[in-house]
Amino acid sequence: MKKRGIVFLMAIVVIASSIFFSGCVKVIRDEPEDVLFSFAEYMDEGKYEKACAIWVDPDTLESYLLDDPSILEEMYGEKGERIEIHDLKVINKEKIEDDKYVITMSFKVIYDGEMEVGTGNYTVVKIDGEWKIAEKAHGFESVFAISLFGCVEQSAPPTTTADTAILHATVIDKTTGDPIENVIVYLGSRGASGKCYTDNEGECLIKDFVWGSYGLGIFKKGYNRYTKSSHFDKGDNYITVELEKKSKILTSLTVEGTVIEIIIAEGTDSENHYYKIRDNEGNEEYLFNEIGVNQGFEEFVNKKVSITGFKETGFIGWQHEQVEGIYVESIE
Repeated sequence: MKKRGIVFLMAIVVIASSIFFSGCVKVIRDEPEDVLFSFAEYMDEGKYEKACAIWVDPDTLESYLLDDPSILEEMYGEKGERIEIHDLKVINKEKIEDDKYVITMSFKVIYDGEMEVGTGNYTVVKIDGEWKIAEKAHGFESVFAISLFGCVEQSAPPTTTADTAILHATVIDKTTGDPIENVIVYLGSRGASGKCYTDNEGECLIKDFVWGSYGLGIFKKGYNRYTKSSHFDKGDNYITVELEKKSKILTSLTVEGTVIEIIIAEGTDSENHYYKIRDNEGNEEYLFNEIGVNQGFEEFVNKKVSITGFKETGFIGWQHEQVEGIYVESIE
């Protein structure tokens, strides 16, 4: 008997034109997109049974059932406190039929302190006068995707087993076809969902992650970065990616100075933390970890350090803005 997970991308909605009650959005219009706002509210309040019920299987149009609340509570908290969604907006609404639309939404999500931004396409249908979300896990492509396995089809028996995925990655040089060693393969724009390093055969493995859609990143010094929104089914998934060498040769450098932290919009939904090194002349450079994200330098703030690394474009803030900085290979 088959169990299917649903990818859920939303939890808290913050839109300027919405009506707020106790910090949560209450949707009062009967528009197709309202079911997405309702889902976000249910997740925010930990009402997982209601959240599952407004999703239907796109083939049978039957609602999903809440199998085991403890699974969702473990992933999202008893009242949805582990996940937040901000700035949920309708980008596009395409009418397929009178009772069927495809809604494109943008969002900003924080899960366990990791922030992502992205978009998703959602099919909604009207059944017995009520709008429902008609999707399976493979219906989503986004920067950040979260899979829940507490919701199952009505015909499926109760189960507490969460199916997981395994990624078998092979990375080769686009020009020569040779395997590339020590390439970082990661899931999620910050690598929070898993990462691995290729061996001398250009291969590596990410095991036991929740199946669904993720931002896939592949990076190696001297090569162009590979990024793609990808769906991974439960069980084994195999990919082979070609990386293209940069025309410019990157050289190592050493910088001495003080690590500083810059906080923007502190205490608001737009709060950002930036980490830089300031040398003795007052020059500043952003600092990046091994996959090019400006994080992981908290313990060095206000300390004098010596950094060895290389100059390359990386990412700062929850907006994932691209800027140039120093990829830190060693810090002491």
